[in-house]
Amino acid sequence: WFDKALVIDRNNTGAMYGKGLALSSLGKNEAITWFDKALSIDGNNTDAMYDKGLGLSILGKNEEAITWLDKALSIDGNNTYAMYEKGLALYNLGKYEEAITWFDKVLAIDANATLALINKGNALHNLGKNEEAITWYDEVLDIDGNNTLALDNKGIALDDLGKHQEAITWFDKVLAIDANNTNTINNKGLALKDLGKYKEAVTWYDKALAIDGNDTAAMINKG
Repeated sequence: WFDKALVIDRNNTGAMYGKGLALSSLGKNEAITWFDKALSIDGNNTDAMYDKGLGLSILGKNEEAITWLDKALSIDGNNTYAMYEKGLALYNLGKYEEAITWFDKVLAIDANATLALINKGNALHNLGKNEEAITWYDEVLDIDGNNTLALDNKGIALDDLGKHQEAITWFDKVLAIDANNTNTINNKGLALKDLGKYKEAVTWYDKALAIDGNDTAAMINKG
């Protein structure tokens, strides 16, 4: 459909960066050429800069992604999408403290940006600050009590704190909403394993494998 638009209007930059995003989501490096085509027509197109950064991030090219997100931010300093994606790129690079500063910039503009709240929690979790991480997951749950990412991640943080039984209660909240969430099923199995309940843990890994026979995490955990 982007190609149909470009047949009619070959200089349609919206179709160009839309096509680029679709290609990047398919893991195709060809995506970048379409962002560049859009930028060659309008060098100050912050949407194309942002989308090029997003596409590069999807392709795992996080350092390059940051340079394009910075270009977008140099023109539009309040672009929360670019701020968030820069934070995510830094997170993917293992630069968790820097990532948090960018998630905080998003939250200074939009205190209810749930993805920024969750990923701030995730960054703190990766820094070993699980108690702090939980406070941010709780912020998300105050906004949306059914946010399965926040529920699951809170359970993981509690499990890492040695609160295995409490963690299971949060995994069960996820499974009450999405019974086929294999990530959470595996996480419940891990918490049961940590409690020494190996037979029960195996039953949960088997549940994951019944849903997805190629779930290597469940295979390894069962082993």
